[in-house]
Amino acid sequence: MKINCTAISATFLAAMMLGPVQLAAQNGDPIVEAFERGRTSGVTPSTRGEKMICAGNWAGWAGLMSDPPPDEDLVNLPRELRPEGVFGISNSWDAHLLSEGVKQADIDKATDKALDEMVAAFGDDDPADSLRYFETLGTCLPRWHESEQ
Repeated sequence: MKINCTAISATFLAAMMLGPVQLAAQNGDPIVEAFERGRTSGVTPSTRGEKMICAGNWAGWAGLMSDPPPDEDLVNLPRELRPEGVFGISNSWDAHLLSEGVKQADIDKATDKALDEMVAAFGDDDPADSLRYFETLGTCLPRWHESEQ
């Protein structure tokens, strides 16, 4: 997995995430509920474009978790969203797309686009935008990953 944060530093992204992650530490329900709503929605990415969006979103979250906040700030998050789960999911999306003939450069572009969208979601004053991001991660949880659990 290659995460290109040329325009956005991981430190900046981590600082932006402090608010949502602290919210999860205080009361994980909004983030967990959004993630579970996506996971149980019955919506599955089926087109190459949808899969690229999913790969990009998981790679972006993995980038944030490469320098995670303290463990106590993550305790209420589902395992998939914590460092011990996110890297395997992100890598499995990359492997899945590569097996479908997608070029690594295209996956990297999807990751960059997802990072831009994540910055926009966490950077505005509407908490619903950041919760939609977690719902998308739930929708993008690979079904093959769930069967491995």
